[in-house]
Formats: sequence, structure tokens, C-alpha cells
Amino acid sequence: MSTSRKVVAASAVAALLMMTSAASASLSYTATFGTAADVYAAKAVFSLLSPTSIGITLSNESGVATTDAGNALMGLFFDLTPASALNPGTAVISAGSNLANSGITPPPGSGTDVSKGWEYLATGLSCPGGGSSCQGIGAAGNVGGGGGFGHSNFNPGPSTNIDGADYGIVSANYVDGTGNGSLTNKPPSIRNSVDFTLLAPSGVDLSTFSVANVVFSWGTASDEFHSPPQIPIPAALPLFGTALAGWGALGWRKLRIGRMLSLLRPSTTAALT
Repeated sequence: MSTSRKVVAASAVAALLMMTSAASASLSYTATFGTAADVYAAKAVFSLLSPTSIGITLSNESGVATTDAGNALMGLFFDLTPASALNPGTAVISAGSNLANSGITPPPGSGTDVSKGWEYLATGLSCPGGGSSCQGIGAAGNVGGGGGFGHSNFNPGPSTNIDGADYGIVSANYVDGTGNGSLTNKPPSIRNSVDFTLLAPSGVDLSTFSVANVVFSWGTASDEFHSPPQIPIPAALPLFGTALAGWGALGWRKLRIGRMLSLLRPSTTAALT
């Protein structure tokens, strides 16, 4: 192998190691349902914020403007490993999103507290995903078909009853004042996306957390739509695939990773200088 090819191979391995390290430091799982052309389309990204906290960004991904509370994204269910109840942290509007039907101009946007509209529960839920360690975040009492939610508990509060479409997540292209009374008579709504944080109790380490049986739920009634369980994909996998694709483009399809790693040894590095 020529010196130039050794340098390219070593650089590719180093890039992969850097990407893998970065991914593990901010591990995220993405679960999606539907497409932009669907009335029901949603996305949840679970991210490791620290060894004792995870973040969840919940988004209404529909390209069809929300017209009814039944099309507003109102809940998320998931199984968590480790199987521990967490503590609700904050609930704020995501970057690029804002309040709809708030009566405020311009509408409050990124970082706006919406804690009084959402509740986190790890017990007492009827979970549509059927998991053994189900937890959930909801903005209405009958979300998911079985109920359980009743009072907001994210910080700073205050705790209020959650019993309607207010603080549900509508599509990014929703226009204030449109839709039927189930939306407009129970304001405000959240246009597009919310960021939640969940905190580990003392003694629980979330560094290697994982999620399964992710279910999205729309509407406020027990008979409204929820998705089938989704299988989250760790964000590190696309990075790994990108690196492998890059190697393939260079013509190194048969090159073993072990051989490439050997190029990073001090003796080999010295030979390349």
C-alpha cells in the first residue's frame, strides 16, 4: 500500500472513531411514524443529555395543516431501559416552533415554558404499546386509549388539569384561528415541536439508556388514533453507515477494519512521516 493510501485509510478510521465517540456522547434514538403527506405523522428524538438526564423532542411532522383536535399530537409512550421511573424536568417550545392561537403577537417561540400543559407518568398508564416498563408523556387525560394522565407535573408548573386539546402539538403549517372549535375553543396549541427533559432519581445511571415500543397518540378521546409501536434507530448507526459508504467509494471494500486500525500504531505513523 502506498504512503498516500495509508494516510487516506488512517484518516478514514480516525474520522469513524471521532464520529462514533461523538455519537455515544450525545446518544439519540429516533422513532418516526407516517410521512409529511399524512394527517398523522410524528417524530420523537430521545437524547442523552447527561448521565442523569435525557431529552425528548416530540414533533408533529404532518404536511397537512391540522384542522381538528383529533389530528393534534397529544401523547408519547415508550419503554425505558433501565426500567426506572424518572422525574419530570422541563417542557419548552423547540427552536423554530411557537404557540398557536395564543392571542400574542408575535407568538411566543423557542424556549417558551409549556410545563402546565403536559404530564409525565411511569405508573398507572394503559399503554398502547403493550410494553412491560411503559412510561409516557401526555397533554390530555384519555391519550393512548386508556387514560391515566390528569395533572401537569413538568417544572416550573403550576400543576393544572389536562383535559382538552390545549398545548397539543399541531402541524408546522397550521394557521391561527383555523380548524374547528375543538382547537380554537381550547387554546393555545403548540406549532410543531416541544423539548422535554426527564431526570434520573438518585442512584440511576442513564448513560446506556435505550427505548422500545414507542407509540405516538393523537386526539383527546380514548377512541382516537395512535400509532403501532415504533422501533427506534440509534443515531450512531447512520454515522457508521456513512463512514462505510465513504470507504466503499474509495475502493476499500475488502479492507479489514483491524488492518486499518493497525495503521494508527505509533510505528506505522512514524513511517508515514
